[in-house]
Amino acid sequence: MDAEDTDQVAQQAASVGTVSWGDKVRAHVPQQARITEERARSSHMLAGVWNPAHAKQLVATLTADWETISKSTMTAEERSMRQEALAPATASCDESVRAWTQREDAIIMAYLNGQLELPHPPNFLKEVLIGEHRALMEDMHEAYFNASLTAVIPATVRLSKNVAHATLIREIYNANTDKNTGQSMMRAL
Repeated sequence: MDAEDTDQVAQQAASVGTVSWGDKVRAHVPQQARITEERARSSHMLAGVWNPAHAKQLVATLTADWETISKSTMTAEERSMRQEALAPATASCDESVRAWTQREDAIIMAYLNGQLELPHPPNFLKEVLIGEHRALMEDMHEAYFNASLTAVIPATVRLSKNVAHATLIREIYNANTDKNTGQSMMRAL
């Protein structure tokens, strides 16, 4: 987003009369200089962190090059593999599973090697594995491939039982950004 786009977003928000947190995210011009460790340590995100290991992890997160991380793209082959892995499949009972294809073998190897990011194990596993093995794959995905966001929320924070995703993202954005740090990281998220 260049300066003209930033000005345009700001003008649109001003013409409506309200500025949402999403407008602030889109209108923010990313800083070009990498964040130094000293600057990261002065961020409000490290306030109250007493465990040195946690402080070190937070500083490493803040000083990471998030611009490079967010620009990684999938190749045409990876997109094709992802589409095939997420395509609907018919679940089979244990007695009627079919044999693997070479393509499915390539997809599962890319998935297991961490080269193919999927929200869950490939759907075709329902057709080629028995129930117990499918359950093992689900457990492995949950344990090793899923990343969970955890947050310490004070008892004074009032969130409804079924809070909207936009509200959660806004809270994550506000908690992880300040004037100097966090914008590129949140863009990558």
